[in-house]
Amino acid sequence: MNALKLTTNAISVIAALMLAIPANAEQSQTITMSSRVAPQYVEGALVGCRIGFEVIRNDPEYSAGEVVYLTGSLGLNAFEGEQPIFTFKLGTTTLGAHSTFTPPAEVYLVDGYRTNASEFISSVEGDDAGFRLFAYTAGDASMAAALQSIIQDQRFVFTYAMQPGGLGANVPVDLRIEDLNLGEPSQSKFSDKNSKEWTACVEELAVAAEARLIAKMSDEELLRAYVAECANEDYLDMSFDDLLRAAADCAID
Repeated sequence: MNALKLTTNAISVIAALMLAIPANAEQSQTITMSSRVAPQYVEGALVGCRIGFEVIRNDPEYSAGEVVYLTGSLGLNAFEGEQPIFTFKLGTTTLGAHSTFTPPAEVYLVDGYRTNASEFISSVEGDDAGFRLFAYTAGDASMAAALQSIIQDQRFVFTYAMQPGGLGANVPVDLRIEDLNLGEPSQSKFSDKNSKEWTACVEELAVAAEARLIAKMSDEELLRAYVAECANEDYLDMSFDDLLRAAADCAID
């Protein structure tokens, strides 16, 4: 999804659509062109879930109202030995024969009137020219709300700025749209598959991450985790003999 593949006819159709859109409606300023969920693997192990997307929108913030094309991905990653993180990759361009991608300076997920700005870790240039990759911790309430929105509402919203501290442009992504074919609308694909696949992938990722963690724990660490879960108390300071007795009590109960 990192290459602009719109035909001249499609561009003219898009332009006509966007000119007819009222400028004060968040949803109607944006058209989701495609979305797709995919798992990510490293050496055969599941390490992430990714939603790729393509969107077009009027851009009064940075392009004087011109139609711009945005493509990228939202991901949840749990690499071995590291805390889970969210990632967001994005590139933007205007629609034209010689357009090139430009990376945004800031991107945040939106939950109502809140964003996950407080969970921002860092950003780097993407592997593809004109893209930037952003990383965030996965424990923020806004991130949890974004996950829930993907599952329940089959959408998510992000805001991006092309300059540090610049005005954010809000962009909703409709995950029910797998492929919007402007040339042949009857060939467009709509379904709830993305939200179902995202749910399944995230659940499997949690299982895989827990299995990797357990595989690295010592017998004593596993025992302490078992007793702590059983009794809902902290047994970090308990002697090993007392720990064994507590584990036996748990097994009996």
